[in-house]
Amino acid sequence: MLIFVFINPRRGEGGSKKPDISYYFTKVDFKLPFFFICLFILVFCLEKVGLIDILEDFVVAISPNNLFLLCIFVLIITSVLSGFLDNVPVTVLFIPIIQALIATEFSSPPLLIAFILGINLGGNFLPQGSAADMMTLELSTKYCVEGMNYRKLLKVGGLFALFHVIMGIGYLAIIIFLFY
Repeated sequence: MLIFVFINPRRGEGGSKKPDISYYFTKVDFKLPFFFICLFILVFCLEKVGLIDILEDFVVAISPNNLFLLCIFVLIITSVLSGFLDNVPVTVLFIPIIQALIATEFSSPPLLIAFILGINLGGNFLPQGSAADMMTLELSTKYCVEGMNYRKLLKVGGLFALFHVIMGIGYLAIIIFLFY
């Protein structure tokens, strides 16, 4: 941010340019950063309470012995969680789970592919799972865009996310059945 402020100095009353960080702070909408700060605090609290370890044990216990079914399981769980939370907290939650699954007998590339697909594609199921969707809603409300609301974004984004998750399952099927 400091680099941005020094590259883009503000013109003062006397015509001279000087860096003015306070001007840019007045232009920032702090609702979205606070939303993500709360998500990270939530994940930290889940870790401190031990819920991440419980979730890890649960996922490892119910994971199927078939690699393809396990990949679909990981893809769907990370997609659903990524819809409710942002991608980064879900990634922090699932890294120990993926490590535990890889430590067992399963091959790591298909599991990592399923994990990455679930994290990236699932964030679009619900608007709060994507920073871009949250910002789109905020700007559409600010500038009174007709027809753009939470329900519309949920319907369109959810359908695209579902389509992409189904395509991800097809991709995993091709990868696993051809190479594993």
